Amino acid sequence: MLSTNGWSDTFKQFINGNALYAIIIVVFLTYIYKLNRKEKKVAVITVLLMIIVIFNPISYDIIANKLNHSAQYYRFMWIIPYGLILAYGIGEIIANVDKKVRLCFTLIVCASIIIISVPKERLKLPDNRYQIPLETIDVANELERLRVENEKEQVWVITDANIANTIRQYNANICYSVNTFHIYNFDKDLNEETVNGLCSMLMYNRNDISAEAIKDIVVQNNVDYLVVSNENQVTLNYLYENGWISSGDTEQYTILELY
Repeated sequence: MLSTNGWSDTFKQFINGNALYAIIIVVFLTYIYKLNRKEKKVAVITVLLMIIVIFNPISYDIIANKLNHSAQYYRFMWIIPYGLILAYGIGEIIANVDKKVRLCFTLIVCASIIIISVPKERLKLPDNRYQIPLETIDVANELERLRVENEKEQVWVITDANIANTIRQYNANICYSVNTFHIYNFDKDLNEETVNGLCSMLMYNRNDISAEAIKDIVVQNNVDYLVVSNENQVTLNYLYENGWISSGDTEQYTILELY
């Protein structure tokens, strides 16, 4: 039996009940309608190929169920250029409406920008061209230095959620030893002596994972370094007391290695 429900659920999860995606579908149809005959043919063929090869229950059954790559299949959704399609479609619609309607639309957009409260942090310009927090880049540079010094092809780390999801965008030689899809779900009270428990300890400034369990976790997951925030002094002191040494540091983080 084909995994129709699985594919459907995956798509629904991706759109997350957002009405914007329904609007995008309409805009996409408008986009195809505005193309000339040759461009329209290319667009339609491209969509059909994507449906035949990727976005269908059979492909989902093979990729997600047979090969056990559901997370990888989910990423196929990212190749759909929703933003570009939406921008083009809205531009085309605005360009073809009456001037009065266009003026009203512009006034509504301006009023919305003024009325809606936007947090200051969302208005902050990027600190660098990578649009990655500077503390993440500092840690990545330190880990790259250690990788080169120790002549390793890659380094495997465990760190907190603040830098885990962006560090590999900056340096692909840094591998994370935990599934980052679940890193934000680590409970503050999670004291299980597992890799998730260790992550929780690094994030929430605790010391309730035994030294033996930490060593086992590190060995089993091929971890080279633990990256700990300097604010987590309880965690840092506990690790220092149990055989970990500092191999590098930044203004906000310490990189620890088991001695």
